[in-house]
Amino acid sequence: MTNETPHTHDEPAPIRVPPTAAKELKTTFNPTWLIKITIMFLAFAAFGSWALYDATLAYPKRGQSHAEYAEWKYLEALDDADAEDASLFPGGASVVNPADELERLDDRDTRAANAEAINDSASHRHLRATMEEARREWLTALQRIGHMTPEYTTYDDRSTVRTRLDELAAEWQTKANIPAPLASYDIPSQWIIMAVCYALAGYMLLLFLKTAVRQYRYDPAAMRLTLPGGASLTPNDLADVDKRKWDKFIVFLRIKESHDTLGGKELRIDTYRLARLEGWILEMEAVAFPDRAEKPAEADRDVDDATAVPA
Repeated sequence: MTNETPHTHDEPAPIRVPPTAAKELKTTFNPTWLIKITIMFLAFAAFGSWALYDATLAYPKRGQSHAEYAEWKYLEALDDADAEDASLFPGGASVVNPADELERLDDRDTRAANAEAINDSASHRHLRATMEEARREWLTALQRIGHMTPEYTTYDDRSTVRTRLDELAAEWQTKANIPAPLASYDIPSQWIIMAVCYALAGYMLLLFLKTAVRQYRYDPAAMRLTLPGGASLTPNDLADVDKRKWDKFIVFLRIKESHDTLGGKELRIDTYRLARLEGWILEMEAVAFPDRAEKPAEADRDVDDATAVPA
């Protein structure tokens, strides 16, 4: 004879949890996930920094170098064109309104007329057209690096033009490798790449911090799982353990209506980022639903190659 009060048919008997002597456990980072997110963070940060270097140093340096080469070819062509029009060199070297001049030289009709004169060595505009095309390339190179101001396109006096031509000739006549011109998208694209990569790196860091503060605790003796918000669950509180996304390391816990704070809710739990959590949930499921067929957790995530149809 015992003093236990028998349970009626209206009240299901509570699940008996086998007592064990163990202290409360806490989740830790899943090493696989931690390594993965660390590699992704470092990769995005590295690519973003590389793009930042290209946008602020590498490409502007190359663009500046090409602009100097283009300036040399322009002044050289201007000197040659002086044979057709004595007013061109050195007095016509300066470009006071570089943006307007580039717009004029980029005009379709102007470029077509200059191209025709360049290809016709007998044309009275052959040398002038060659000079204008060289000027267009020089101004375009300056535009790529943001130097479209009179500060970079004008010369102090006539002697300065000759001195500048001699300096550039001495430098570029001895160089074997000519720097490639920048495309219009070269520098802007690096800023975009930098922004995207840094944003993704920031997201990885945010995900790490979010996971770090979402700590679960588990009392093996009572089989009590304490959630990050402070609420706790035991096998008695589980109405179902839904594994519809088990292959993605996601499990849904449906809570009985009788639970004080979570009654009737379905909790979505990611078991991939945190170690131990999956095992605790499986332990609770085994006690809450002993009639379910025992099946290794990994089996739900593996594809049965034996039943696959050969291609």
